[in-house]
Order: sequence, then C-alpha cells, then structure tokens
Amino acid sequence: LEYNITDEHIDGRLNTITSADGKYSLQSFGSHGGGDIMYSHISVRNNETGKHRYFGEIGGMYGGYNGIGFLKNNDIYRYDMYNLEIVDPKTLEVKFDINDNFPLWYDEETDSGRCLLTFRRNPEDFSYIVVYFEYENGIGWYDIDGNPTGHDGIANCNYKTGFLDPEGKLVESYDTGYGIRSDPFGINNVEMRYSEDKLTIFAI
Repeated sequence: LEYNITDEHIDGRLNTITSADGKYSLQSFGSHGGGDIMYSHISVRNNETGKHRYFGEIGGMYGGYNGIGFLKNNDIYRYDMYNLEIVDPKTLEVKFDINDNFPLWYDEETDSGRCLLTFRRNPEDFSYIVVYFEYENGIGWYDIDGNPTGHDGIANCNYKTGFLDPEGKLVESYDTGYGIRSDPFGINNVEMRYSEDKLTIFAI
C-alpha cells in the first residue's frame, strides 16, 4: 500500500505541528471514525519541498492515550501507553525504541503491566525522564474516601518517575506515592514541568 499524499488531502483534524526551525510539519489526513472513536493518518511534510511522507496513524476511544510532536533537534516522537519511538524526520528511521531496554507491556493472563504516561528527553545528553505506572492482577479504583468505584477515580497503583540513560536503560526509579487518576473517559493525561530544582507532575 502506498500513500501519495498532497496538501489537498490534509483534513486538519490534527492541528499542524511544526518543528522549531520550520523545516518539517506533522499533518493529518484520511481521518475516520465517529461518536467517541476517531483515528487520523499522519504525514510528515517537508516544508522546503512541499512533499509529504506517510508516518502512521493515531487515535482511539476518546482520542486514545497518545502523543506526537517534535523534539528540539527536529526528531519526531510518538508514544502511547505501550510504545515510545524517536524518529529521524528526514528518513523516518527509528532512532530510539523504549521497548528495547525498558519494556512496556500487558499480560492478559495475569492482567498485569507497565504503561507509559509521558516523557522528557534531555536535549544535551539524550537521557530520559519517564512517568509511568506498574500494576499486578488488575487495577482497583476508589473514590476519595477509599470506597471502590469499579471503573475510575484513584487507582491502587501509583505514578512512578524513571530516569533512563540515552539507550533507554533504567538508572533510577521513584514511586510518588500518589495513585493514578482516572475519569469516565479514561486515565487522566499527564504533563510534566521540569526545572533544575523541581519536577512537577500534573494529571489533567
């Protein structure tokens, strides 16, 4: 299957994301779905030549838990709960795959897993900070008073922060002691604010 994408195919479902130097953009086309589910195909546009290259698909129920964009050196990132890849914008070759050395996974038999929520790459040495969670034998959900809810609220597994070397190997890990937050639309999106003195995690 070959996609011959031109500007006239772009549908705007994904707001155009442009690299810091303006050379590349991520754009959507062929969006499909309805109601609570939506998917979009993504292209990488070379803004100097106007040419598009097919990059993949994002989306899911309520948009899915995923992210896509550019890092400071124009590398493209894409992630979801079970994947994180860093991709060369020129060749679209994968330069980093978190699953090589820090596997994200789900085991259906035991209903256990490790899931990624967000990340930061250090622009100087390409090391990583990741926010993730691990669970065994399913996730229990409770309200603020500790009463079981069955589907959302506060989980019995916590936000964790991990520090990975440039190859993605875990160097340090810390349990925040705060349970994962969720609402009827799924696990809350997580954002990270980083400074030399403090790392702040927001669940929105």
